[in-house]
Amino acid sequence: MKLKHFNPIPEKDVRIPIHLFTLKKNHIHQVIAKHWHEGAELVYCHKGENNVWIEGKTYRIKEGDCLFIDPYTLHETIQVGDSELYILQIPRLFLEECRICLDYEISCNSLLDKEKDYGFIQQIIPKMQALQLSEDAFSYLKINGLFSDLMYQLLHEFSTPISNQEYEFIKKEHHILFEILVYIRENYRESLSQQDTAEHFGYNAQYFARFFKAQTGSTFLEYVNSLQVEAAQKLLLTTDLKIIDISEQCGFKSVKALNRSFFRCFGMTPGKYRRLENEVTHEIIESQE
Repeated sequence: MKLKHFNPIPEKDVRIPIHLFTLKKNHIHQVIAKHWHEGAELVYCHKGENNVWIEGKTYRIKEGDCLFIDPYTLHETIQVGDSELYILQIPRLFLEECRICLDYEISCNSLLDKEKDYGFIQQIIPKMQALQLSEDAFSYLKINGLFSDLMYQLLHEFSTPISNQEYEFIKKEHHILFEILVYIRENYRESLSQQDTAEHFGYNAQYFARFFKAQTGSTFLEYVNSLQVEAAQKLLLTTDLKIIDISEQCGFKSVKALNRSFFRCFGMTPGKYRRLENEVTHEIIESQE
């Protein structure tokens, strides 16, 4: 039997300028390793608790909390236990057309500033999600209207002016890091070493190690392992592949290496993780029948 409750990110509706989707987790936890977007991202915790790592800082967000993640910002999400996140991705093109992140910076973090009113976010995001799931052929029009209201409120309540020069500097500073991370994501299943990666980008190995650690908060090996574990987790939840085959497909040198990395992240072996998640899947299916 193939397990199918792992939640892939759904396709974007081309009639809507944003991408809104839900990340659900019903057991253990789920990791989305360090990554970034050219656009911005608004994270709303609808249920449970989640850890969000943003450029060196970890935030434990609970129900009702909101985080705005700027473009080109390295971040990681770890869903803990029974939780549900609403993710609103805002494309770079829309931001630039509206001069957001060019003339205005949005600083929205309910953990850092509890004095501000986040009620409009807590109301609008679930409404947008409900409309997206409805069978109304014209619901996208209401979603677009709600999104306009949301951006209006965000700019009024949480924005401050910035200069174009500052934004361009941020993009240039991060450009090489993003090229490195893309390269690692495309090659981590192979025998990818820090030495080879440093040489590929023309860096001294020692400098590259310091640069990578400073920029990501992780060593090269830790980052590669996080990608391998993320890939292994998806295969455990969506396929019947044997552990040894998953190990090989995800770039681990052995099943023992997979077990060691997986245990560090989840506190259990891949086999036990799959069994527990399988039990939860059966319970969910039975409750829906």
